[in-house]
Amino acid sequence: MADSHSIPPHGTHVPDALLRRTAAMFKAVGSPDRLRLLECLRGGEACVTGLAEHLGVNVTTTSNRLQLLAREGLVTRRREDRHQYYRLADGHVEELLDVALEHARHTHGD
Repeated sequence: MADSHSIPPHGTHVPDALLRRTAAMFKAVGSPDRLRLLECLRGGEACVTGLAEHLGVNVTTTSNRLQLLAREGLVTRRREDRHQYYRLADGHVEELLDVALEHARHTHGD
């Protein structure tokens, strides 16, 4: 029988730098407004102006939120003329959203 004071070995081998990076990523998605942006980008690439109009938020706020998500590697961007286009960085982001939303549904019954 395991000692009730023992620490499970799984998390002890994760480097501190990776834990900090992961915490920053979770902090970036820790806002319903930024999560909504990620959900919108599931459908593919979109420009800041279009996202702002769709969500009823001003362009500057939308741009700032997307820049934060980009800094944490959750979205990528490209520029075309005067417009910035964003998309989910990769399939991991979509999986992260799926797992987080399913966990929230499971734990809160929504």
